[in-house]
Amino acid sequence: MSLNLSYNFIVTKIKAMYDKLLEKDIYIKLIKTRSIDEFIGILSKTAYNQYIKDVKEADLQLIENIVLKSLFDDIMIIIKYSPKNVSNFMISFLDRFEIENIKVILKSLYLGIRTREIVRYIVPVPLGLTLDDYYDIFEKTNSIEDFIHLLSGTDYSDIIKKYLVFNKENTYTFIDSALDRYVYLKLWIMKERLQKRLDKKIAEGFLGLEIDLLNIRTILRGKKLGLSLDDLREFIIPVYYAISEKDLANMFEYKDIESIFSLLNKTPYGYLLRNVLKDYRFRDSISLIDSEMMKLMIKFSREIIKKYYSYNHIGWLLSYINLKWIETKNLRILLYSIIENIPKEIIEKVVVFNGV
Repeated sequence: MSLNLSYNFIVTKIKAMYDKLLEKDIYIKLIKTRSIDEFIGILSKTAYNQYIKDVKEADLQLIENIVLKSLFDDIMIIIKYSPKNVSNFMISFLDRFEIENIKVILKSLYLGIRTREIVRYIVPVPLGLTLDDYYDIFEKTNSIEDFIHLLSGTDYSDIIKKYLVFNKENTYTFIDSALDRYVYLKLWIMKERLQKRLDKKIAEGFLGLEIDLLNIRTILRGKKLGLSLDDLREFIIPVYYAISEKDLANMFEYKDIESIFSLLNKTPYGYLLRNVLKDYRFRDSISLIDSEMMKLMIKFSREIIKKYYSYNHIGWLLSYINLKWIETKNLRILLYSIIENIPKEIIEKVVVFNGV
């Protein structure tokens, strides 16, 4: 079977799945809901109906498991029916989401946040830790040392150990950046095993965009926290996509965040990150960069499909997994907002629409 033919089934399948992703009007309705029954009623008019049509009596855990099952089923279909070299890459691609979960746990341990308040931000992925695994971790973990012990034998454990310096400021920031560096460098190397030239080009685009944004975030965080140049350089991912190595070196040298944004305005990211600068000027914070990065990934995921719509390629797979993972994360946050009666004004700032 040729590489092109081997893509036919899964791309046809994903095109159908793609059209069933939740769009903005559904999110607006879900944000306004105040009960689980109302939440189910809205989802019953979407692709989730196949999972909830036989539900007699719903509670948070049941609906949460249904949302996760939908994500797992879709990802496993992609892995099962993709060409072998692509399937292997997709399995490693899921590591991006796994480390996001690990970072959520680490941050909660630093801040002393209760389990129920952080579980909504955990989105398990197939072939990784399950939701039950995460609950087990929460129950057995009272400190970062406990967490490291539970992760023993993994590369993640070694990374956390390396940068875990108690009583040193900004330790979490070091670990966060080191985990990103590890996963994205591994993926950057793995993309070379993809056999189709277009697949390599598209994978490079997805990874290059994310790496550029992660490097920008690392430098902005470092400047905000007053980190040394040596600390900053250690966490930069040595891949240069739309931002040159020279531009990154110049960012290192700038004394303040305003100067960094002046340089960014000369790159493709200046206009796209303008809201981060506005928020920094208003609140002296760069926390908005995480949600803005997610919006850019949604935009890129949508645009790559439009650009190569007539071709069978890995972009369909990467795009769909990105958008479905964000959808799952949104739904779990919305579910917990109902249980905890969080005002919709707050939820509107947290949910990132992935519809057009």
